[in-house]
Amino acid sequence: MTGPSLRPVVRVFRWLILMAALCLRITTLGAEPSSPPQPAPAAGVLATVRGDVAIDRPGGARPIAGTIGMRLMPGDGLRVGPGSSATVYLAGGSIVRVPAGGRIEIPQAPGRTGGALAGVEGAGRGPAAASSMSSRSVEVLEQGLWILNDPEGSVLLSAMRGEDDAWDDAGGSGPLPLSPRFETVLEPRPRFVWSTAAGPVRIALARGKDVLWRSPAAATTSLSLPEDGPKLRAGEAYRWWLESGDAGVPLGEAVPFRLATREVQTDAARFESEVGALERGDDGTALAGLLRCGYYVKIGAWSRVLTAASSLGRRDAPSPVAPRALDGCRRQMRLTQEGIDRLVALGAGQADPK
Repeated sequence: MTGPSLRPVVRVFRWLILMAALCLRITTLGAEPSSPPQPAPAAGVLATVRGDVAIDRPGGARPIAGTIGMRLMPGDGLRVGPGSSATVYLAGGSIVRVPAGGRIEIPQAPGRTGGALAGVEGAGRGPAAASSMSSRSVEVLEQGLWILNDPEGSVLLSAMRGEDDAWDDAGGSGPLPLSPRFETVLEPRPRFVWSTAAGPVRIALARGKDVLWRSPAAATTSLSLPEDGPKLRAGEAYRWWLESGDAGVPLGEAVPFRLATREVQTDAARFESEVGALERGDDGTALAGLLRCGYYVKIGAWSRVLTAASSLGRRDAPSPVAPRALDGCRRQMRLTQEGIDRLVALGAGQADPK
């Protein structure tokens, strides 16, 4: 063949190569890189522990000692020893109390307690299941609970803002605004808490550049916004700082907070009513503390998380949930450990919602 007669063949050959490359490119784009393997979804959380409680995990070499906040997986067997008891929160909102000598198997599907109840063995009486919480409360608190007991230990500590401790001047000589800071508040009349000052101080409260209110000077470490003070707007951001009581000189940086929207306030009030009813039962205080930790982690009400986690930590020292929640508070509120310790010593952040 002469050179010119080869040109159509070469042109077709090039066209075939181009189409093959294009098909390979489309195939590559269609097969997106696989995301890192995600942990299996939890089927529940061990909400209260009293005495000897063990978890038999399928494939596990030996039983695992139960602690408050432990993530429970489908198929896990929970055994309660003599003179002991446990409470399990199942995904979907059911609460199962397991008496001494009881054993349950965690069900495969969320919200179905039948599998767990059918698996009771050796108990003098069967566990009771309750589903009195609203679907909205369950939705919010479960997201927080899964964050708190994330098996990778990274969600709470890195996926939310608040990694920078530069805002914390706990090592300085002046008083430190402790609460609220970098968080959502649910009270239209929030309680302001700060570290001990050398003399009387006053609070300055602002929205944007406008100073809305200054408190009278007082030698104290907390003060609630009075009824005759400015009315805060739901969903709006504010900031506050401390000034010297005599000359009104600012004593440090302003710290921000946001009043929750009306919807979030209403939902939280309903949740508190529901969780308050649970406190009347056995181990109810510990159960309520864990649920509060989960709920308020999700909505970013960190002072309330701190109150609940502090109480939970005093009840169950081996549990990792309270320390993780407190560390989350430290990061989100941009405090050092000293600042968190001060806040706990001063009676936590905002008043206990009970």
